[in-house]
Amino acid sequence: MTYSDLTKGGYIPSTLKIILISICIFIIELVLEYYSPPNFKMLANILILAATSLATIAHSAVLPGTKTGNAITALRPILADAAATPNVSARAVINPAVQWTEHENRDCGGWKKYYEAGDDGCYLLPTGDGFDIDHIANTCRVFIYESKSCNGAEFQAYPGNCYDVHAFYSIKTFCN
Repeated sequence: MTYSDLTKGGYIPSTLKIILISICIFIIELVLEYYSPPNFKMLANILILAATSLATIAHSAVLPGTKTGNAITALRPILADAAATPNVSARAVINPAVQWTEHENRDCGGWKKYYEAGDDGCYLLPTGDGFDIDHIANTCRVFIYESKSCNGAEFQAYPGNCYDVHAFYSIKTFCN
């Protein structure tokens, strides 16, 4: 068998295409891993899987004794699994994730005002003098911060404790 015999059947050009596609997919994966938000990464991964599957079908169509229909049948379970993969970054927001009460003085006495928040961001604490956590949803943790933007020094808050609003300015909840 000579080189010209192989190129007539399209085996070398097809194999070379698969190798080039694999290299491109690897480069795209590297770029997506470091420069993309999670939702885009998952969509791109599904598109890359589909492109790889189509390239595999094209490659198998030129192999001796292989029918394109067989390749498609073999890829159905792989494509079905990819389509059924849940998007872990697109989870539901728990709301309310935390409920707390603002009080008129630092020992959590006097008048009361009730608040609640989801686990979807940073919230400023009320302007009273004290507050206490009434309820935290299952699988959630509550942190209070000395800054107004939920960064820097933090403290994990628990129900039943009275906290000084003059020491903490923001609250954020993290849920699994």
